Amino acid sequence: MKCMNPLRRLAAALLAVSSLAITIPSAHADWFFRGTPNNWDAAQMTQVDATTYETIQTFNGEDATARFKIDLYGDWTQSYPAQDNVVTDFKTYKISINTNTQAITVTEYPAVWYFRGTPNSWNAAQMTHLGGDMFEYTATFNGEESPARFLIDHYADFSERYPAQDYNVTDNKTYRITFNQATKDITAEEVWPPDQWYFRGTSNGWNNAEMTRLSANTYEYITTFNGEESPARFLIDHYGDFSERYPAQDYNVTDDRIYRITFNSDTQQITTEELGVIEPWYFRGTPNAWNTTAMTHIGNGFYEYIATFNGEESPARFLIDRYGDFSERYPAQDYNVADNKTYRIVFDVVTKNIEVNELGGTSGDFREETIYFLMTTRFFDGDTSNNMKCWDGSLNPASDPAWRGDFKGLIEKLDYIKALGFTAIWITPVVKNASGYDYHGYHAIDHKQVDFRYESNGVTYQTLIDAAHARGMKVIQDIVLNHSCNFGEENLYPLFDRSETIDFNEIADNAMTITDPNNVLPADYLTLVPNAQYGARIDAMKEDVNDVDFIYHHEKSLQWEGYTVQTAQIAGDTVDLNTENPTTAQYLIDAYNHYIDMGVDAFRVDTVKHISRLTFNNTFIPAFKARGGEDFYIFGEVATRYRQVWNSNIPAISTPFYTWAETQSYPWGTRVQNEASTFQHWQDNDTVDNEPTSNNHQLIGNDYHTPDHSLNSGMAVIDFPMHWNFQNAYDAYNVALGGDLWYNDATYNVTYVDSHDYAPDGAPENQRFAQPQDVWAENLSLMFTFRGIPCIYYGSEIEFQKGLVIDVGPNSPLSQTGRAYFGDHIEGSVTVSDFGEYSNATGAMATTLSHPLAQHIRRLNQIRHAVPALQKGQYSTDGVSGGMAFKRRYTDANTDSFVLVAVSGGATFNGIPNGTYVDAVTGDVQNVGGGSLTASVSGKGNMKVYVLNGPGKIGSDGTYLKP
Repeated sequence: MKCMNPLRRLAAALLAVSSLAITIPSAHADWFFRGTPNNWDAAQMTQVDATTYETIQTFNGEDATARFKIDLYGDWTQSYPAQDNVVTDFKTYKISINTNTQAITVTEYPAVWYFRGTPNSWNAAQMTHLGGDMFEYTATFNGEESPARFLIDHYADFSERYPAQDYNVTDNKTYRITFNQATKDITAEEVWPPDQWYFRGTSNGWNNAEMTRLSANTYEYITTFNGEESPARFLIDHYGDFSERYPAQDYNVTDDRIYRITFNSDTQQITTEELGVIEPWYFRGTPNAWNTTAMTHIGNGFYEYIATFNGEESPARFLIDRYGDFSERYPAQDYNVADNKTYRIVFDVVTKNIEVNELGGTSGDFREETIYFLMTTRFFDGDTSNNMKCWDGSLNPASDPAWRGDFKGLIEKLDYIKALGFTAIWITPVVKNASGYDYHGYHAIDHKQVDFRYESNGVTYQTLIDAAHARGMKVIQDIVLNHSCNFGEENLYPLFDRSETIDFNEIADNAMTITDPNNVLPADYLTLVPNAQYGARIDAMKEDVNDVDFIYHHEKSLQWEGYTVQTAQIAGDTVDLNTENPTTAQYLIDAYNHYIDMGVDAFRVDTVKHISRLTFNNTFIPAFKARGGEDFYIFGEVATRYRQVWNSNIPAISTPFYTWAETQSYPWGTRVQNEASTFQHWQDNDTVDNEPTSNNHQLIGNDYHTPDHSLNSGMAVIDFPMHWNFQNAYDAYNVALGGDLWYNDATYNVTYVDSHDYAPDGAPENQRFAQPQDVWAENLSLMFTFRGIPCIYYGSEIEFQKGLVIDVGPNSPLSQTGRAYFGDHIEGSVTVSDFGEYSNATGAMATTLSHPLAQHIRRLNQIRHAVPALQKGQYSTDGVSGGMAFKRRYTDANTDSFVLVAVSGGATFNGIPNGTYVDAVTGDVQNVGGGSLTASVSGKGNMKVYVLNGPGKIGSDGTYLKP
């Protein structure tokens, strides 16, 4: 409480005894609010003008009756009104007093404000209060009236409106409109998604299929009608709920045809263009002795045939025959392929293009690769026209929107990555996303579609894949099988009937019943505009009695160390897909097989421990291997942030566990069987006592032995135990030495220090790696020579964002996190002749490439690429004395590679084969005749790499690799 000065006390006394009316000038008075919200303490009010003071107060049930007084001096000597002013509880009010008349005004705060404009026929639509003085409304202007415009209306009667003249915007766009009631400022920010229209018809079971936006008012969809329902017909749906559809009656077309359907959202005009006729097409070639074999129509005029060429005739070749009589054939000359290979052949009847993708063995042995991991949107901006903010990204300035980098920019900088020596890029998910902060790609709404915000005119995902392959680089696509965005997966919504009125209790035609006993579905469920308040709305959806509608898991009680970690939603904006439902699993398989067909070389699988290993082994891994070949590399993120190998001694959610095949049979086929089996599988693997072990990573003496992969699951893993211990290299090395026996083959593990999610244990608040540079160098020296596939997160080559928190969501600008934009550091160009071999670097890129860690990584890549034992070798520490020191060997029909490695300190190797050993770092030669070699190493991160009959010194000396 504020103390009262003597003059005020005198004035109060005079008021008490005098019959004269005395007015104290308001400029010299302090006024205080006292009431139930502040326990009747004195809270000084704000002077608005010469005669008005005000305060904003929230009443939250503090007393039986919500009430207050205004106290002139804060000491109860003069307070108004005589009786407490009673208000309605659980509301916020703006309270003001006129100091001349003592009149008190109480206004519910915030005031209600309304949007009125061309999109809603100038009706009043209440805006959303964001807090303080800010209000918001999202509106789509769709050519209702010209020009497109709006105003903000206080009382919904036009008596107080802003601005005085209507606020004009561009038509056929969606805007987030904000209004400051204090300043009356209005902003209109164009937001994603733009206005969307959907195709629905007999060809897609009347489901929603998003049309492609060609311009502000033109949309396109290509589809094939193939006898699904008679007559063949369709409609165009605005919101995906039949509330606005064109035409009023279905649009009929001829069946067994391919059409390009175009829709003008201004005029609602629909045009159809016939692109082809659905009829048999035939494969003829050397594998089938030029006989006719009908190809499979896979939709939209594409036909497929899988053919294996086994030396039947030379050269191996084929053609596509329309009628089976050679009268119309493609190409005019036979299509030649390499022999003794299997191909997926796809023919487009519209363009007559033939696409041939080799199946099986195309990835080779992925241990030969090194991986550069990047977030596409944060790497390099090649096209500013596709830059976009996120709904929740208000803290990111316009100059750095969350969706910034793109495929075009990545293609432009592939040579930079190759100059560092990396042979593979791992990119964050490319599929269509929808959430408040979705720039990272892990919130899919459509797994089958590439998000347009990555693409540019003439630059698609296929363009990126082809550009990488042209450089001899491989593409690893990050995929998410566990969950979708907070709106679910738009291709996996319940199969609602096509009627105008949706009855949640009975849905005709489909014989479905949806019950909602808890009444949790929002009233506007079918017409929801993306909004964070509905973050888990799909989770609230009630399941149908048919298996097909148990698309999502609905478990609420997630236990991080219990079975529901695999059946519950891990976050409010990640709706959990029921991967035990064959419908869901097959949808995901079909979606990601398409990317394999495009030429993706490997998958990194997100959130693996949230799906049962049994599900992976019975569904996803066999399917992806069948499509991509047995060598198609798959590695998963089993995020076990523990210093030891086992996650709380629970194998079923531990990193090594997922590298093993099943040894016990479980019922599998229906959803009910699969769900029961995965639960039983969890219970059967609740202790480490029965887990298998392997020596596939170990040399026997000095000898390489053929690994036993008969029980290999086909999925490798990110080495989370090493990662979690990489605060220093010694800890990471030691956890591997003690834990590698639990993996089926630890030489296939992917190793990294930090990532887009996590730093090693011990880094405060999950910072990007913040240890001294020589610690970084030591970690890298171990990673590139020890078992496993090394992976570097973008920017680590210059200690980018060192010490900054990696991910804080939309709570600070991305520029202040570990996911900042990297493009400023790689402006410029470079000429690359081979991996790690470059010249003519210019601009900021030249500075970046010259960084001590960049040069260290470059040379480590060169050494690793030159020594097969460092890529694929088994290892041993038998006969080795020293800190981080080991021997490795790899042998096949054409190779025998043996190497001795000592990192950061000297080591002696006893009992090794005699011969000439050459250090790849210094070129030092040691002739071993007595089975012993001593390596002298000085300097943290420095090392010796003695290769038996080695090629000599590789690369140039740098800060850390030197004599």
